[in-house]
Amino acid sequence: MAKKQKSSGGLPKELTTVTPLSKTLAVIVFLTVPVIAFSLGMRYQEVLDQANMYDSSTYMMKPEMMHLTPKISPGVTKMMMAK
Repeated sequence: MAKKQKSSGGLPKELTTVTPLSKTLAVIVFLTVPVIAFSLGMRYQEVLDQANMYDSSTYMMKPEMMHLTPKISPGVTKMMMAK
């Protein structure tokens, strides 16, 4: 009986040989999967945005956050003066 040649991984050589068809399929999959995933993600985000359209509180600042003014604490001023 003729033994089939096996590659280092234990699979027959016919299953591990790189052919022009396998290269073409790999390039097609490599290019199309990210595009499809991005498109599906954009559609999913649109669905989420439409569901949350009436709940705009997640996109607005709280009223108490709108009137904050920056202040320098006394500790920071002392550190700056010490230099």
